Amino acid sequence: AYRVINALANYYRFSLSKGSEVVDLAREFELVRNYLVIQDMRYPEMFHAEYALEEGLEACHVPKLVVQPLVENALYHGIRPMGQAGTIQITARSLEGKVALTVADDGMGLPQDQLDRIVADRLEANADSFGLRGTVERMRLFFGGELEYRVASAPNHGTLITFLFPKETAASGTPVEEREWIPRQ
Repeated sequence: AYRVINALANYYRFSLSKGSEVVDLAREFELVRNYLVIQDMRYPEMFHAEYALEEGLEACHVPKLVVQPLVENALYHGIRPMGQAGTIQITARSLEGKVALTVADDGMGLPQDQLDRIVADRLEANADSFGLRGTVERMRLFFGGELEYRVASAPNHGTLITFLFPKETAASGTPVEEREWIPRQ
């Protein structure tokens, strides 16, 4: 009980982030850890979580609560329907001057028609994509045209969602719209 209460308190403290809409990756990963502690109490031994936050990326900024909805989707739509334990991997690493932020699961995967709509960037056409759609929209507001996202999935082989964004933007913690209005010195 103590573990779950502590995780819940930390989850709410981190999600409020003193009113800030932007958090660093270390804090975002900690929020997801607390969320999954709570879910583990609800669904014991249903999943195993793996985290990999590359050294040097801890201070990179992202909009808060962008990873948790993807992890929630992995658990509720990927792993739970299988009826057996699965793995969720949350990773942030450097890739060709960018940050690659990924959430992967080894669950049910997506039906081909749903994956085709997502790949064609028609998230609004799929009511089941609310978590992904909201995350993509918030990431686009923050990173603008500098954001790339990819979704790979196969039935019964899981889903991999990857966001790619420049380290410089993440390091500044300033959304694209605000950066454009900052006078150059």
